[in-house]
Amino acid sequence: MLGLNPCDGGGAEVGVTETTTIRQEYKHPQYQNFVLIDCPGVGTLKCPKEKYLKLIDLQNCDFVIIISCSRFKENDAWLATETTKAKKKFYFVRSKIDQDIKSESEKQKGIKSSEVVTKVEDYCKKELSALGFEKAVVFIISSRFKLREKFHLKRLINTLLKDLPILKRDALIFSISLTIKPVLDEKKTSLMERIGKIATTAACRVFSEKTGLRILHEEIEFYQEQLGVNEERLIGFARQMDMNIDALKKKIDLRSSIILNDPLKFREFCLCETLSRKDIPVYDHRSTVEKCFSRKNYKRYCYAMYDLLMMCYEESEKILKLISTKV
Repeated sequence: MLGLNPCDGGGAEVGVTETTTIRQEYKHPQYQNFVLIDCPGVGTLKCPKEKYLKLIDLQNCDFVIIISCSRFKENDAWLATETTKAKKKFYFVRSKIDQDIKSESEKQKGIKSSEVVTKVEDYCKKELSALGFEKAVVFIISSRFKLREKFHLKRLINTLLKDLPILKRDALIFSISLTIKPVLDEKKTSLMERIGKIATTAACRVFSEKTGLRILHEEIEFYQEQLGVNEERLIGFARQMDMNIDALKKKIDLRSSIILNDPLKFREFCLCETLSRKDIPVYDHRSTVEKCFSRKNYKRYCYAMYDLLMMCYEESEKILKLISTKV
């Protein structure tokens, strides 16, 4: 969810032995209100069932993801029941499916990964049904970078977004740093919904052209950050793929930064009369609010933001394709 690999700093410790013995919070580096909480398993010596709900502070959680790398057990079912009683959502996630696929392929040559996924999913549902969850939904995932999109992660994220209230939904999608296509698609949609509002503010007559362009510049920087094509994220991707940062920029034809980093080019782009003219939000000309802003600049700014958003999105897609061949 934070877009980290096991070797990166800032994430939960991983290992072959128990590594989570206390409730540990992990705040998003940019969005401090987005907090992921790693909790120890139910029923351990340090976290007995009787004290567990208080220890994890269930009442202050929006949802609970119950993760198992093997079987779901009675304690998992108990936690799901208690989460429901607290009027919170819970989700069963079966992790490390890549290890199951590898193990099964060694025992049965030619078996398809989809067959292993179905087998594991059916088994988990059977277990949960025996524990009282007859219609349980199980999300099968692998956290290995190259396999993150391959199984049910898209479905899990879409379910989380669907189940959250609108305000928290937007907060969640902008807080997720995970760079996979389903997340990028959601981010693009949410960013597109902001275009009309930002353009209205930037085109306000009380602002100078310089101020309006600064507002647009900040929004495009936000696009780059969200879609993973700002300098910081690019350095991380280059390191991950053992590439020179300049070589990576050239490989993905990074045009957005060239425009953004040159004030003259940025101004020319935003005030250009021949941009995409796609079907994007246009302010209602009958509104009395129109008197307060330049309709001409509003349209220009809408088109400029749309084109730069699509430019950042396409650059991000190129990075994903490059990663899939390198990692």
